[in-house]
Amino acid sequence: MNQPTALFPLANPAIVSIPLSFIAAIVVSFITSDRSAIHKFDELEQRKLRIYQVTHESQLSRCTI
Repeated sequence: MNQPTALFPLANPAIVSIPLSFIAAIVVSFITSDRSAIHKFDELEQRKLRIYQVTHESQLSRCTI
């Protein structure tokens, strides 16, 4: 049988395949954005800012001069 030669004749092909898979995952994540996830993240950010504001105001009210 005639065996075809490998593209990367390495003893450990994971040296090439793992970084390529990470690059592919990053590219796909940028190409296919989830609109609902962006909206949920914005809501979470607003909620976090409101909680910080309430906490900060309550701490200021405790400080009396």
